[in-house]
Amino acid sequence: MEEPLNEDTQRFYNLLVEANEPLYEGAVDSKLSISTRVLACKSNWNVPDQCLEFISKMLLNATLIKDGLPKKIFMMRRG
Repeated sequence: MEEPLNEDTQRFYNLLVEANEPLYEGAVDSKLSISTRVLACKSNWNVPDQCLEFISKMLLNATLIKDGLPKKIFMMRRG
């Protein structure tokens, strides 16, 4: 018999499930794949964080698909 997942594990599992949902019904891309592509742009072309935030807000304002797009791009800061 399997043990039930602890709260942190369940929360992480839920995030993975949600990230793999399509952006909208019938979409090829998932929330995770779009986020990954945005971060690849940052890495490939050295796009500043402020630019990614601007693009993220612009996309949110320009589309009806607000639930699928990330609300904010989080970057790890080097300390």
